[in-house]
Amino acid sequence: MRNFIYAIGVCSLLFSCNSELETLPEEFNTEGTAPLVTRVAAHPKYGVLGWGYDVTGNYMSHGKGVTLPVIDIDRFEAENFDRIVLDSSTSQETEYYYGTTAEEYLKRVGDNVDTGVDAKKALFSLTITGNYQKNTSYSSEYSFAGCDHYYSLKRCYIRAAVERLQNYLSDTFREDLAELPAEDIVDFYGTHVLADIRMGGRVSFLYKTYAGKENVEAITKAGFKVDVLNLFSIGNEYQVNTSLAVNNSRQLATINVTGGTDALLETFDPIKEQPRFGSVADWQRTVNADNAGLIDVELPRLIPIYELAADPTVKAALKEAVANYIESKRLKQLFPLYEYFRANKMDHYATSVWQGLANGLWEYQGVIGYVYLGPEPGTIPLYLYYNKKCVNHYCTPVYQGEKKGDYVLEGITAYIYEKQEPGTVPLYMYYNGRRCDHYVTIVWQGNKKGDYVYEGNAGYVYP
Repeated sequence: MRNFIYAIGVCSLLFSCNSELETLPEEFNTEGTAPLVTRVAAHPKYGVLGWGYDVTGNYMSHGKGVTLPVIDIDRFEAENFDRIVLDSSTSQETEYYYGTTAEEYLKRVGDNVDTGVDAKKALFSLTITGNYQKNTSYSSEYSFAGCDHYYSLKRCYIRAAVERLQNYLSDTFREDLAELPAEDIVDFYGTHVLADIRMGGRVSFLYKTYAGKENVEAITKAGFKVDVLNLFSIGNEYQVNTSLAVNNSRQLATINVTGGTDALLETFDPIKEQPRFGSVADWQRTVNADNAGLIDVELPRLIPIYELAADPTVKAALKEAVANYIESKRLKQLFPLYEYFRANKMDHYATSVWQGLANGLWEYQGVIGYVYLGPEPGTIPLYLYYNKKCVNHYCTPVYQGEKKGDYVLEGITAYIYEKQEPGTVPLYMYYNGRRCDHYVTIVWQGNKKGDYVYEGNAGYVYP
């Protein structure tokens, strides 16, 4: 099952958190839900084989990934019985995943997917926000580990060239293809078509943690083992140095169960809460043909939906619509904007580069907010200038050339929103003329605080 990559576990746990998170905020949807909700009943024999699939959606969860029938499976089977395969042999497997950031985790999940367009940062992106009430991005501070246990009852797949499948489109899809704009086709049916699936039961354990700045992989894996896997007596083969687990903080875990009599989606604090889910072995015994769900997709065999359009003009329009749709769902990873202070020179320094807690000159004072490292729609550069004469770092959204007076441009420290977006707050600029010191903050301190005078808003950042 190595070519079958499971992603809902990866992404259910990805979300925006600030550095002060200690309890579950209201943005998280912790209600248990059915693992698959669709608008049309699945085929009694082949499930959702031949259905549309959105590679930016929630992977097999909440109906956000699987969409509507594209292939008429009954007609295809009747005329091509030797080209549709149903393998009823059972199997089970447990796999483990890890990423130092959400983006790295998703990249590993998506390595086997050929979408036909550049889409690595958009794969399954809806799962980042789909389970939460607030539409925010996520921070690079957090690392992730996951475990997926599969119990497969059957595998269904199609052995046919795209040209053959073009003759077996569902009536509704064929009509929509002729009548609707390409953008609507992608919106209704997704970006791809499922050609190889597995049905059965699956339980996934996902873990998000802040593991510090050093030895992140070992600390994250140790925390996952102690905080999550040991709760369910799973992962005996997952060998780690468990003594490192104490270095984790702000942990959050998600259990996602498909199939059986205990299907649920549950988010919990593994340090403070006992999840509702019980034994993996007991749950697996309840999985049968009547309650089996879609548990896995062979991602390399996904068919881009535009390949099913025989008309070259329609195909080109669909391909462009798919590319635009995927780009619109691309993950936008946030990074901390750190604040450092050099007391003997009275110099505040805002940077997106971690400089350590202390290096003899600079004292770390915390995270100002969360920013982008590259340009995104609606963002502007936050330039960093330095005045060596009076020892002053100066952040500004206004480009002032390579040199202005005693200030020399050191580069772009971040990209921030020019106008306020949902979830963002102003980044205020203050200046102390007597001390020759600029600093930025998301905390409003009035028009004047001591010798510091408010100079305006640089832009907007995530708190």
